[in-house]
Amino acid sequence: MKLGISFAALFLVAAVDAQNVCNDRVPVSDWESLNEPIYQLISSEEYVNTLLAQLQAGTSTAVYSSAGFTQIYGNLLTQTVPGTGATVQQVLDGLTGIHAGCSVYLIGGVVRDVILSSKTGAPLSVKDFDIQMQCGEGWTKTDFCNEVAEFCETNYGQDVCTKCDFAMGIGYITIGNEDEKGTVDTHHWSEIINNEPVRSWEFSATTMVYEHVYKYIIDLSGLGMGDICQNPPFFQIPVKKSLWNQWSGYQSQGELRYWKLRLKTFVTDEPTEEFLVTKSYNLINSDDEEDMLEFGEFYCLELLVADGFNEDTITCLADDQDRLNELTAMKQTVDDLFEHDIDKVKGQGTWDQLVANGKIPEVEITGTDFVKWLISWVLQLIHYY
Repeated sequence: MKLGISFAALFLVAAVDAQNVCNDRVPVSDWESLNEPIYQLISSEEYVNTLLAQLQAGTSTAVYSSAGFTQIYGNLLTQTVPGTGATVQQVLDGLTGIHAGCSVYLIGGVVRDVILSSKTGAPLSVKDFDIQMQCGEGWTKTDFCNEVAEFCETNYGQDVCTKCDFAMGIGYITIGNEDEKGTVDTHHWSEIINNEPVRSWEFSATTMVYEHVYKYIIDLSGLGMGDICQNPPFFQIPVKKSLWNQWSGYQSQGELRYWKLRLKTFVTDEPTEEFLVTKSYNLINSDDEEDMLEFGEFYCLELLVADGFNEDTITCLADDQDRLNELTAMKQTVDDLFEHDIDKVKGQGTWDQLVANGKIPEVEITGTDFVKWLISWVLQLIHYY
């Protein structure tokens, strides 16, 4: 049973020809004395007493240098952000200059995937670049929204700049054409740190930062680098187990993002697997309309990477027959993984029952619903006359 898949044909791809980050990483011991704002932040008493206090016992933030990481990431910076005519590096430089004291940091999936790809030698697939911005004390999310929006619209035009989103209480703006891969997704860093602490932690393998001045990798939980470098790669919920339910409540799609890591061949321990798979099962099996939409949209757009999502029928959309064939094959891979993990945790046959109850979205060509309606309307008209 195939449990992993390469997204090379679906996302921007960079060839990997560099040292293995897991082998060439060097711990940095003097990072607390560095002048860059992020190091001042993560060594502050507030950070230590709030965020680090949430972590499993014996863990703390770690910092690494890696020539291999810098080489691979440097190649990525030369890619063009869709719709802007600018490279990723040029967009990041522009963001750094919009306000005095601004710094930008790469976070999350790209950091994880650079490390993973350097280890395996596989092509590096980049969906988007998640960037956190830190512009000193007093720079609010309103400032962020106004200044980043002005920067984006002035330099690249309104069509490639989303309006500021306050999801989870933070500022969020995407730069680039959202219909293509490789956008720069900007977030207001300070608001994440200052909100309820437990909500700041993602999975260990994803709670990673790369800063561009000293070119260091910052493993916020202290668990991520070691987890990614395991064979197979590993992930865990970094906070104390007593906080898992609270963490899950803030990480509204934590149980769903579990499946994205599983598709990348990541594994986890049995308690984490049981907790997240059970959460997933409860969401999938729910009759609540919002739950069905949340799972359907995630399944179609994040796991299958479909061309669209029909909220009325909760189906994944393909633009044409070729894409339908691709998505059907992808669906088989995704469903095999769901069946393996859900049946393992909830009992044999559980997945088949979810399918039989219509809980799993199907894939169809865009416009199929309209065609069905048109045929039905014509047949009714013929019958009437």
